[in-house]
Amino acid sequence: MADPDRLEESTQIYLSLGLEVKAVPLGPLDFSNACGDCPETVCKTYMMIYTRKPPAV
Repeated sequence: MADPDRLEESTQIYLSLGLEVKAVPLGPLDFSNACGDCPETVCKTYMMIYTRKPPAV
């Protein structure tokens, strides 16, 4: 998970390692109830970064 200020840097690092990268925005419902009201106010700009090895050719 990354905030918008670090998303590009994180994405570039994963790409440089040869991984496929997909960044998906997170919404308040993506966080557990233990997070309280934080997701609705602070965390709604965070992105989840998914990576995987490219498929074998």
